[in-house]
Amino acid sequence: AWTMVAIYPIGFPLFCFYVLYRHRRQLNPKVDVTAEHQELIRSSGNLFRVSSTRQMEIDIDQRSQDLELQRFAFLYEEYEPQCWWYAVAELAMRLYLTGILALFGSADAPATTTQTSLGLLGAMVYYVLLSAFDPFIDPMDDFLAKIAAFQIMLTFYAATMLQAQENAKDDAAGDPNSVWNNEVFSMICVIVGLSTFGVAIFLVVAGARDLRDTVGKVARYFSDTTPGRALRRLSTRGSSTDEGRKASEDADPSTNDAEAAEAAAPRASSSRLASSGGRVE
Repeated sequence: AWTMVAIYPIGFPLFCFYVLYRHRRQLNPKVDVTAEHQELIRSSGNLFRVSSTRQMEIDIDQRSQDLELQRFAFLYEEYEPQCWWYAVAELAMRLYLTGILALFGSADAPATTTQTSLGLLGAMVYYVLLSAFDPFIDPMDDFLAKIAAFQIMLTFYAATMLQAQENAKDDAAGDPNSVWNNEVFSMICVIVGLSTFGVAIFLVVAGARDLRDTVGKVARYFSDTTPGRALRRLSTRGSSTDEGRKASEDADPSTNDAEAAEAAAPRASSSRLASSGGRVE
């Protein structure tokens, strides 16, 4: 029995991942189409969507022409090239919901709150993964997959609530394997809390760096506008005028002596009037 467990539930998903990973560059060729479709991308109002859609179409065409990949096309043909690994994620999720949860039951209570709560947790992780990547080529397939994943979450939520009612009647229906009451779970809670704190610090630091970059761009923008250029021109003109006047003074000493004599003449006349007591002869 354990041999078959190692071969089918564990070995088959690992073998599929090995095959896909080995051919990942052929599954996601990333053909360079920037130059070919540069005008289309530039004229579009949604740059990322147009470029990524066109890129995906060309990558899919090249992927479908690769004869070496046709042997296991059923593993990737429904998914976008960058999500070549998603079939393995689907297999792992199905194995988790249908097989691994059975290991958390007991002889007295085949269905426990541990099973339903772990199932709800797995369904939530799967929904987040599906929403983050939108792996299917057809957008309607993405939408249908999200509806199905949301239905699985609601099913496990309802099962958890029903099982919680049974806990009041039978203690064995709660957590017989002590999954939620041990040191491992406590450490997981601590790690989750610290990771959240670390992500918050990273976002603050990244936001501060982006803010500095934004302020620098705004400053450069205003310095390049007409008022900024006018202020720089005035400051440059004033400094150049002062330098020109100083250079002319240094170049013509006689002009400096004449200006100094003219400035000293009124002071000499005032001194003579004061010494003669203000009399004029």
